[in-house]
Amino acid sequence: MHGSVLIVEDSRYVRRLFAKSLADNGYETFEAQHGIEALRILKDRAVDLILLDLLMPEMDGPEMLSELRAAGNSTPVILVTAVTDTRAIADCMAFDVADYLVKPVEPRELFERVSKVIAPVARGATTGEYSRFAPPPESRTLLLEQSNEHIEQLRQLMPSTVLLQRAADTDAALEACRSEDFDKIIVGSLPPGQSHESACQRLRAHNLRASFFIIYGRQQKDPVDSSFKAGFDGFLLRPFSAKQVDLMYAVKARESELLVVEDYVIRMLQQSSQQARSGNYYSRVGELVGEALEKIASDAYEDVVVDLTNAPENPLLPGFVAIVVQLAAELEMEAHLVGTDKVRKCLAENKFSAASPFYPTVTRAVVGIEQKYA
Repeated sequence: MHGSVLIVEDSRYVRRLFAKSLADNGYETFEAQHGIEALRILKDRAVDLILLDLLMPEMDGPEMLSELRAAGNSTPVILVTAVTDTRAIADCMAFDVADYLVKPVEPRELFERVSKVIAPVARGATTGEYSRFAPPPESRTLLLEQSNEHIEQLRQLMPSTVLLQRAADTDAALEACRSEDFDKIIVGSLPPGQSHESACQRLRAHNLRASFFIIYGRQQKDPVDSSFKAGFDGFLLRPFSAKQVDLMYAVKARESELLVVEDYVIRMLQQSSQQARSGNYYSRVGELVGEALEKIASDAYEDVVVDLTNAPENPLLPGFVAIVVQLAAELEMEAHLVGTDKVRKCLAENKFSAASPFYPTVTRAVVGIEQKYA
C-alpha cells in the first residue's frame, strides 16, 4: 500500500468514486459521511491523509478541521469543495491545509494531489510551506477596470504562466473577448453609468467557459452573497494576497444544468461538445445522480430509471453507470437503464450495468416497472 486516506464526504457517490480511484492506485481508504464520524474513526486509527469536504451535515469541514487541530492531530488535509466561497476556503487554510480541490475532481487530478502530499509524509518529511496552485499553461485573464490601480498588484501575485490583459470599460472588454478566449475575468472599478451586474452578464454571453470575479474592499458586507447575487463566481478582497489569487484559479465557472429529476426518473441533459469532453463531466454528474438516488430512496421508491440517452460517449461511462447501479442497490432500489444501442453496447461488458434492465425509451421503462408490480 502507498498510504492510507480517510475520505470525509457526505455524497455517497463521491466517496465511492474517490475510494475506487485511490484503491486502483494502491491506497488504503476509509470513509466517513460527516465530521463527527470522521473524528470517531481517527480515535481508533491513524491515516496518512484526510480528504475533507467543506459543506456537510452534522459537522462540516471547517468545524472538524478546527477540532482536529485543537486535539493536536496534524494529519495532512486536502480540502474538497464545490462552492466558490473563497473566504471559507481561505479560513480553512489557517489550519494548515496541505492543498485543496474544487469539484468536480478528475480521477487523475485526485491521484496527483494525493500522491504529492502523501509521498513526503511517508518519507517522514513535513508537507512544507503552502504550495501555490498552478493554472493551466498560458492561462488568460482579463481585468476590467477603469484605472491601472490594481493591474500591477495582481500581475506580481499571478503565476508567470498567466497572461493578464486590462480593458478600461465594458465595450473594450467585449472587443477583447471577440479576439481572445479568457479563463478568468475580474471586474473592478467601472466608468460612471456602467454596472458590475450588467458587465458580467454581457461578458458571460461571450465567454461561456470563463469564471467571473468582482473586486471588493475589506469593508464589503457578506461578499459571498453579494458576488453571487451579482452573477459572479467569486470575489477578491483588497489588499490582494497570493492565496486569494490561487483560489481564484481553482474556482471553475458556473456549470450548465446537467440533469433533471422527475419522481423516480433521472434524465441526463444534452451538453455542449466542450462540456461533454471534459474529464470532470462524469465526476460532477455522478455526484448529482448520487444525490438524486438518495432523494428518490427517501421517497420510498423501489425502482429508479436512469436515462442515459444524452450521455456523452466517453471511456468513463461504463464505470460511472456501474457505480450508479451499485448505489441504487445499496439504497434497496433496482436501476432501470435507458439509452441508445451505442450506450447499450458500451455497457455490455460491465457485469453490474449489463445485469440491469435496459430500455430504448423512458416510457418503455416506466411501463416495464408498472408490469413488474401488476
